[in-house]
Amino acid sequence: MLAEMHSSKKKGEDLKSTFAYTFAKWFAEHTKVHGGVFTIEAIVLKAAKFNAEYKNLEQQDAQEFMQWIFNQLAEEANKHSLTNIIALTFEGKTVASTKCLCCEKMTAVEEVFMFISLEIERCTSLTDALHNKFLAIENLNRENKFFCENCTTYQEAEKMYSFRKLPTILIVQFKRFRYIQGANQFRKLDYQIQFPFEIRIPSSQDEQTSKARLYALSGIIMHIGYGIQAGHYYSIVKMGESWVEFDDSRVKEVKKELVEALVECKIGSESGTSACPYILVFTIAESNKKA
Repeated sequence: MLAEMHSSKKKGEDLKSTFAYTFAKWFAEHTKVHGGVFTIEAIVLKAAKFNAEYKNLEQQDAQEFMQWIFNQLAEEANKHSLTNIIALTFEGKTVASTKCLCCEKMTAVEEVFMFISLEIERCTSLTDALHNKFLAIENLNRENKFFCENCTTYQEAEKMYSFRKLPTILIVQFKRFRYIQGANQFRKLDYQIQFPFEIRIPSSQDEQTSKARLYALSGIIMHIGYGIQAGHYYSIVKMGESWVEFDDSRVKEVKKELVEALVECKIGSESGTSACPYILVFTIAESNKKA
């Protein structure tokens, strides 16, 4: 996308004012002077030129900030007829299928996603949250009935999600902040959730092979803190065969045993720390890329 911007015949003030061009230019110049170290404050202030909500430098949710960046880049790519690398890399599609229990008519609605946000309350693992919550059949009844266009009235129904198209890079967010009505505040669900180094995700695009798509863990974003208003993020990323921790300006290689302990829930809130995996990044396995 950035290469297209530089080679585009439309290159000029129109492209130079975009978020992608502004950040790429700043990153290149900053790297020459500071060796590639960026403070989160500098990044957020740069983003504030395109979104006034970031001017006050308040605590930002990692998933929401990432989603805003993805949306900004995707919108600019579409606006300037450039390759939408965000859609090609991170975009998938789900289908919400709802069955009226009166007339049994099925309604299907396709939805685009770049993150899978999983409810984790009373779950012990990513697989548990995915299959027993996200992909489970939901009963729509009582005050939550479904309006059936065939019956022209609200009816009890069954609703379930399935994957129609999966992305090259799959991002999973654990919903760790639960709103408490009576207290008018969010509470962090800081218990540990098991997750695998590899996971298979079923989708209709793979029905011809009857195989679920295989993904490999490539990154973990950790959240430290006890609430939504304050805390700290750091990441652990797989680079080649090594795992590297990025914590502000501190970068260090970590032993695979540490990552295994996170995966198997052997460290975390039980050992006196509020550090919890918040976002997981999975990359499609090499064996699936030709699928």
